[in-house]
Amino acid sequence: MKIAIGTVQWGLKYGISNRNGITNEQEIRSILKLAEKNGISYLDTAEQYGLAEQKIGKLSSKTFNIITKGKGFNNKELIKNKLENSLQILGVETLYGYLFHDANELLKKPSLWDQILYQKKKKKIKKIGFSVYNIHQVEKLINKKFIPDIVQLPYSIFDRRFESLFKTLKNLQVEIHVRSIFLQGLYFLNPNSLPKNLIEFKNPLIELIRISDKYSLTILELALAFVSQKKIIDYYVIGIDKSNHLREIIDAIKKKTPKEAQHELNNIKVKNCNILNPNNW
Repeated sequence: MKIAIGTVQWGLKYGISNRNGITNEQEIRSILKLAEKNGISYLDTAEQYGLAEQKIGKLSSKTFNIITKGKGFNNKELIKNKLENSLQILGVETLYGYLFHDANELLKKPSLWDQILYQKKKKKIKKIGFSVYNIHQVEKLINKKFIPDIVQLPYSIFDRRFESLFKTLKNLQVEIHVRSIFLQGLYFLNPNSLPKNLIEFKNPLIELIRISDKYSLTILELALAFVSQKKIIDYYVIGIDKSNHLREIIDAIKKKTPKEAQHELNNIKVKNCNILNPNNW
């Protein structure tokens, strides 16, 4: 299964629709057990996610492939130190992936790439890459010949900014990991109760609800169907804070969606690209 479990809620109260707070250890155990049972073997985390790395190190089995992210690299030595710290906390000798959490740091200090390549050669990391927020970051990094093994980027019904780069990334044999497929839970909000800074989403949300009603599919099923139709995508990073949420996602991702519904989803447009970045909310 292409799901990678996002763990930000395990260490932080995250997401505009989050009413559960930080996930407790008992719930994390249930999530991990259900994940293993359903062939989900990837965990996505970061040193910035509060105690998420510590909880993974304490509660997860060694069967999971762990991807973590780091930032605040003022010099090359900090990459080594932060990486070693994450390895120790997570209780593993090798990470599946280590990503620059802030791709702009790499653009400002290109020498950081040599250090992360060195750590990969030492087999501390299997795959390296970066998390990005806009298409220009990817273009600049590739132009500098920083060819990643993994790129993590936002992608959803409303946010298709990176589609034009998918084929380029695949031609470079890059793994595409998409996040924010529910836009931090925005899709599940009442369009008539949006705060002023998100009012531009009102009409797209109303259209999404119309499609949901027309085809008797939930918003969850539509959001998952939209990303799963893109076979070029390798993994969907989905933040999970409850085991029953993971069960709903597993069931929903198996649901077949009519091609007509997919076509109507493709017709939904959000014109203001700046509002698609949750950092601007």
